[in-house]
Amino acid sequence: DLISQKFIFFSIDPYSKNDFSVTLDIPVEPGDLVLRDRGYFTIKAMEELKKRGADSIFRYKHKTVFFDMENDEEINLLKYLKENGSIDTMVLAQTKEKYKVRIIAAPVREEIANVRRMKAKKESKSKNPSKDYLELMSWNIFVITIGTPELTFETVLKIYGLRWRIENIFRTWKGNFNFDRIHNVSEQQLRVLIKARLIMIIFLFQHLFKPLSGKIKNISDTHLSMMKFMRYISKNLNVVPKISDIHNISNDSLNALIRFCTYDKRKRINFEQQMEQAIFEINMIDFSLA
Repeated sequence: DLISQKFIFFSIDPYSKNDFSVTLDIPVEPGDLVLRDRGYFTIKAMEELKKRGADSIFRYKHKTVFFDMENDEEINLLKYLKENGSIDTMVLAQTKEKYKVRIIAAPVREEIANVRRMKAKKESKSKNPSKDYLELMSWNIFVITIGTPELTFETVLKIYGLRWRIENIFRTWKGNFNFDRIHNVSEQQLRVLIKARLIMIIFLFQHLFKPLSGKIKNISDTHLSMMKFMRYISKNLNVVPKISDIHNISNDSLNALIRFCTYDKRKRINFEQQMEQAIFEINMIDFSLA
């Protein structure tokens, strides 16, 4: 959960269980806003999440069929974007029944589009990606369930950008907690090893990183970096007892964390600043207009 900065659900599954198959397994509550990559995308999932009281922002998945709300004609998305440059409209998406969603898109820089195309060609296993698919990479395209006009593309992009935190978390796990170095052991031993790592992650993240982030921000006006903090702890486990009592942590320990575990000073804003900015913009919107 990005707002509470807490892990709310873990499962240990076979490697063959893909994103698509667990789209509706991840728990949601009324009022949640779900951010999902295209690997999780189905119109049925968006509909089901809405029934549970949660809105969603999904990356567009190629070949999803949309229909015009007024004349019920199928929309040629690529043609529309080429002619108009962008799109922001309510449409009907085809499942067993047609479901109303909002499609919103704007162009990206050509160098970004070219990187996407090279990656798509490299990752294609069976055949080369279609021309239409590659051309659509010139746009950021989202399918959302929020119709409020005040929620602009720019704000949607900022909100969805917070999802990158998930990828950084995975990188942190693999780089610092040896998930990629589990030996050939029995299933029972493997489950014990994985659960032990997850318990350690929860402790470090929720009982150390989160409260220390607030404390360090108050005394130094700097932000603690999750990746730097986890790397520092994994290489200096002896500091854990010294920082476990947040209220009585020594100045030496705090100064060490500030020196080695905070973001570098740079023009690009960090995750904490991105989160603050996105939440501020959301709070300025009157969603009752939807």
